[in-house]
Amino acid sequence: MSGDEISYAIYLGALLIFVGGYVLISGQGRVPMLIKQAASWTLIFLVVAAGFGFWEQYKASEFTGPQKPKLVQLNNAGEVEIPRSYDGHYYVTVMMNNTPVDFVVDTGASEIVLSKADASKIGIDLDGLRFTGTAYSANGAVATATARIASVTMGPFVDRNVRVSVNGGEMQGSLLGMSYLNRFSKVSIEGKKLILKRN
Repeated sequence: MSGDEISYAIYLGALLIFVGGYVLISGQGRVPMLIKQAASWTLIFLVVAAGFGFWEQYKASEFTGPQKPKLVQLNNAGEVEIPRSYDGHYYVTVMMNNTPVDFVVDTGASEIVLSKADASKIGIDLDGLRFTGTAYSANGAVATATARIASVTMGPFVDRNVRVSVNGGEMQGSLLGMSYLNRFSKVSIEGKKLILKRN
Protein backbone atom coordinates (compact mmCIF):
# COMPACT_ATOMS: atom_id res chain seq x y z
CA MET A 1 0.00 0.00 0.00
CA SER A 2 1.11 3.55 -0.70
CA GLY A 3 1.42 6.20 2.00
CA ASP A 4 -1.89 7.76 0.94
CA GLU A 5 -3.67 4.42 1.06
CA ILE A 6 -2.31 3.69 4.54
CA SER A 7 -3.36 7.15 5.75
CA TYR A 8 -6.84 6.65 4.32
CA ALA A 9 -7.15 3.21 5.93
CA ILE A 10 -6.12 4.67 9.30
CA TYR A 11 -8.67 7.46 8.89
CA LEU A 12 -11.48 5.01 8.09
CA GLY A 13 -10.45 2.77 10.97
CA ALA A 14 -10.49 5.69 13.41
CA LEU A 15 -13.90 6.75 12.09
CA LEU A 16 -15.27 3.23 12.58
CA ILE A 17 -13.89 3.07 16.12
CA PHE A 18 -15.43 6.46 16.92
CA VAL A 19 -18.84 5.47 15.58
CA GLY A 20 -18.67 2.07 17.26
CA GLY A 21 -17.68 3.67 20.57
CA TYR A 22 -20.56 6.09 20.34
CA VAL A 23 -22.99 3.22 19.72
CA LEU A 24 -21.59 1.28 22.69
CA ILE A 25 -21.93 4.23 25.05
CA SER A 26 -25.42 5.16 23.90
CA GLY A 27 -26.67 1.57 23.94
CA GLN A 28 -26.21 0.71 27.61
CA GLY A 29 -28.36 -2.26 28.63
CA ARG A 30 -29.77 -2.78 25.15
CA VAL A 31 -27.60 -5.56 23.77
CA PRO A 32 -29.89 -6.79 20.94
CA MET A 33 -30.47 -3.25 19.69
CA LEU A 34 -26.78 -2.51 20.12
CA ILE A 35 -25.87 -5.42 17.87
CA LYS A 36 -28.32 -4.24 15.21
CA GLN A 37 -26.94 -0.72 15.35
CA ALA A 38 -23.36 -1.96 15.15
CA ALA A 39 -24.26 -4.11 12.14
CA SER A 40 -25.98 -1.15 10.49
CA TRP A 41 -23.00 1.14 10.99
CA THR A 42 -20.63 -1.53 9.74
CA LEU A 43 -22.73 -1.89 6.60
CA ILE A 44 -22.74 1.89 6.10
CA PHE A 45 -18.96 1.94 6.56
CA LEU A 46 -18.47 -0.78 3.95
CA VAL A 47 -20.78 0.97 1.48
CA VAL A 48 -18.92 4.27 1.90
CA ALA A 49 -15.52 2.57 1.53
CA ALA A 50 -16.66 0.72 -1.59
CA GLY A 51 -18.13 3.91 -3.01
CA PHE A 52 -14.84 5.71 -2.46
CA GLY A 53 -12.99 2.95 -4.32
CA PHE A 54 -15.39 3.12 -7.27
CA TRP A 55 -15.07 6.93 -7.32
CA GLU A 56 -11.29 6.72 -7.49
CA GLN A 57 -11.56 4.28 -10.39
CA TYR A 58 -14.03 6.58 -12.12
CA LYS A 59 -11.74 9.59 -11.76
CA ALA A 60 -8.85 7.59 -13.14
CA SER A 61 -10.95 6.45 -16.09
CA GLU A 62 -11.63 10.08 -17.04
CA PHE A 63 -8.00 10.38 -18.10
CA THR A 64 -6.55 8.40 -20.95
CA GLY A 65 -2.97 8.88 -19.81
CA PRO A 66 -0.83 6.32 -18.04
CA GLN A 67 0.37 6.62 -14.48
CA LYS A 68 3.91 6.03 -15.71
CA PRO A 69 5.76 7.63 -18.61
CA LYS A 70 5.79 5.82 -21.92
CA LEU A 71 7.00 6.27 -25.47
CA VAL A 72 4.91 8.70 -27.50
CA GLN A 73 2.21 7.82 -29.99
CA LEU A 74 1.61 9.39 -33.41
CA ASN A 75 -1.87 10.15 -34.68
CA ASN A 76 -2.96 10.00 -38.33
CA ALA A 77 -1.77 13.58 -38.86
CA GLY A 78 1.76 12.67 -37.81
CA GLU A 79 1.43 14.58 -34.56
CA VAL A 80 2.84 13.41 -31.23
CA GLU A 81 0.10 12.64 -28.72
CA ILE A 82 0.91 12.56 -25.02
CA PRO A 83 -2.13 11.43 -22.99
CA ARG A 84 -2.95 13.18 -19.77
CA SER A 85 -2.40 11.12 -16.65
CA TYR A 86 -5.01 10.76 -13.92
CA ASP A 87 -3.15 13.37 -11.85
CA GLY A 88 -3.46 15.97 -14.61
CA HIS A 89 0.17 15.90 -15.72
CA TYR A 90 1.71 14.75 -19.00
CA TYR A 91 4.39 12.08 -18.75
CA VAL A 92 6.56 10.89 -21.59
CA THR A 93 9.65 8.79 -22.16
CA VAL A 94 12.25 10.42 -24.41
CA MET A 95 15.33 8.70 -25.78
CA MET A 96 18.49 10.59 -24.85
CA ASN A 97 21.73 9.19 -26.23
CA ASN A 98 19.67 6.08 -27.07
CA THR A 99 18.70 5.70 -23.40
CA PRO A 100 15.09 6.09 -22.20
CA VAL A 101 14.55 8.97 -19.77
CA ASP A 102 11.19 9.60 -18.10
CA PHE A 103 9.97 13.20 -18.10
CA VAL A 104 7.06 15.25 -16.91
CA VAL A 105 6.19 17.94 -19.44
CA ASP A 106 6.58 21.29 -17.67
CA THR A 107 5.73 24.48 -19.55
CA GLY A 108 6.90 26.42 -16.49
CA ALA A 109 10.46 25.18 -16.95
CA SER A 110 12.53 27.20 -19.42
CA GLU A 111 14.89 24.31 -20.23
CA ILE A 112 15.21 20.56 -20.28
CA VAL A 113 16.13 19.90 -16.66
CA LEU A 114 17.74 16.58 -15.80
CA SER A 115 18.04 15.10 -12.36
CA LYS A 116 21.54 13.97 -11.46
CA ALA A 117 20.40 10.36 -11.62
CA ASP A 118 19.08 10.74 -15.18
CA ALA A 119 22.13 12.73 -16.27
CA SER A 120 24.41 9.98 -15.03
CA LYS A 121 22.24 7.32 -16.68
CA ILE A 122 22.71 8.82 -20.14
CA GLY A 123 26.46 9.14 -19.75
CA ILE A 124 27.03 12.66 -18.43
CA ASP A 125 30.08 12.81 -16.17
CA LEU A 126 28.75 14.58 -13.09
CA ASP A 127 32.26 15.10 -11.70
CA GLY A 128 33.18 17.01 -14.83
CA LEU A 129 30.26 19.44 -14.59
CA ARG A 130 30.55 22.96 -13.23
CA PHE A 131 27.51 23.81 -11.14
CA THR A 132 27.88 27.55 -11.51
CA GLY A 133 24.32 28.37 -12.51
CA THR A 134 21.37 28.98 -10.22
CA ALA A 135 17.75 27.97 -10.58
CA TYR A 136 14.88 28.80 -8.28
CA SER A 137 12.26 26.27 -7.29
CA ALA A 138 9.63 25.89 -4.61
CA ASN A 139 12.39 24.60 -2.33
CA GLY A 140 14.62 27.61 -2.93
CA ALA A 141 17.75 28.18 -5.00
CA VAL A 142 19.65 25.21 -6.42
CA ALA A 143 22.93 25.01 -8.32
CA THR A 144 22.77 23.97 -11.96
CA ALA A 145 25.21 22.98 -14.68
CA THR A 146 24.82 22.88 -18.46
CA ALA A 147 25.61 19.93 -20.70
CA ARG A 148 25.10 18.81 -24.28
CA ILE A 149 23.22 15.70 -25.37
CA ALA A 150 24.33 14.12 -28.63
CA SER A 151 20.84 12.96 -29.59
CA VAL A 152 17.33 13.49 -28.26
CA THR A 153 14.57 11.42 -29.85
CA MET A 154 10.82 11.75 -29.40
CA GLY A 155 8.90 9.53 -31.78
CA PRO A 156 10.20 10.24 -35.30
CA PHE A 157 11.82 13.53 -34.29
CA VAL A 158 15.55 13.50 -33.66
CA ASP A 159 17.53 16.51 -32.43
CA ARG A 160 21.29 16.70 -32.19
CA ASN A 161 23.61 18.48 -29.79
CA VAL A 162 20.81 19.54 -27.45
CA ARG A 163 21.57 21.79 -24.50
CA VAL A 164 20.24 20.65 -21.13
CA SER A 165 20.47 21.78 -17.54
CA VAL A 166 21.48 19.38 -14.77
CA ASN A 167 19.94 20.13 -11.40
CA GLY A 168 22.46 19.90 -8.57
CA GLY A 169 19.73 19.45 -5.96
CA GLU A 170 17.34 16.62 -5.28
CA MET A 171 14.71 15.97 -7.94
CA GLN A 172 12.10 13.24 -8.16
CA GLY A 173 12.40 13.22 -11.95
CA SER A 174 13.39 15.26 -14.98
CA LEU A 175 11.46 18.10 -16.62
CA LEU A 176 10.80 18.58 -20.31
CA GLY A 177 10.74 22.35 -20.56
CA MET A 178 10.18 25.05 -23.14
CA SER A 179 13.61 24.94 -24.77
CA TYR A 180 12.55 21.59 -26.22
CA LEU A 181 8.84 22.28 -26.71
CA ASN A 182 9.70 25.39 -28.74
CA ARG A 183 11.20 23.10 -31.37
CA PHE A 184 7.65 22.18 -32.32
CA SER A 185 5.45 24.37 -34.50
CA LYS A 186 2.35 23.33 -32.59
CA VAL A 187 1.94 22.75 -28.86
CA SER A 188 -1.68 22.43 -27.79
CA ILE A 189 -3.99 20.61 -25.42
CA GLU A 190 -6.89 18.94 -27.15
CA GLY A 191 -9.29 17.02 -24.97
CA LYS A 192 -7.18 14.83 -22.71
CA LYS A 193 -4.04 14.93 -24.84
CA LEU A 194 -1.05 17.18 -25.34
CA ILE A 195 -0.43 17.52 -29.09
CA LEU A 196 3.00 18.33 -30.54
CA LYS A 197 3.63 18.88 -34.25
CA ARG A 198 6.56 19.82 -36.46
CA ASN A 199 6.15 21.19 -39.97
